[in-house]
Amino acid sequence: MLVNILGELYDSAITAAFSGAAIFTLIQQTFYGRKKIIIFLVSFFMGVEGADTTVSLVGSYLSDAIHISRAMGAFVCSMLVVNIAMIVISRVGTYLNKTEGE
Repeated sequence: MLVNILGELYDSAITAAFSGAAIFTLIQQTFYGRKKIIIFLVSFFMGVEGADTTVSLVGSYLSDAIHISRAMGAFVCSMLVVNIAMIVISRVGTYLNKTEGE
């Protein structure tokens, strides 16, 4: 039902975000059980919402001859958003632990 409502607004980005979230969930080895479902949902919704931002970020590194579609942005975002968030959280935690010891 939610896909039908959002399908009119986002068309192929929904399918691409779903595919990216599914692939990410299948290949990750950190989360299990209910956490895996939550990570899938976070990855999916962030893929849909972050598609335009991802297109602009990736597009800034490519030449003007290469066009990245919104669906590709949704796929890439849903594949990477959880990994990037985990890296940032880990580095901030490491930094805070270092400054605490001083």
